[in-house]
Amino acid sequence: LQPNLDTRRKQLDAWCSLVLDYCRLKKVCTFDVNDASKFPPFFNAKINRQLDNNFIQVLLEELRSRGNIEWEDKHKRRCLVLWKSPEEWAKTIYQW
Repeated sequence: LQPNLDTRRKQLDAWCSLVLDYCRLKKVCTFDVNDASKFPPFFNAKINRQLDNNFIQVLLEELRSRGNIEWEDKHKRRCLVLWKSPEEWAKTIYQW
């Protein structure tokens, strides 16, 4: 996680977009934190690199604050992934 606030914001924006684009493309609707090590945006088998668990937690909290995930349990282990926030869906439906 970048220490500079402006850089951190850009980093989180990029990661949020990457995760949501992946979920939309692969039609991923739920995410289990226990499976984070197997989730392709967080793990690259070709170079054997994995995103840090602390960063994953920060990223998931950022997605929640943006309205893109909703926790399914009180322990925050499983979440519903919303490719668009409820507000974005409402705007899309209204414009349609």
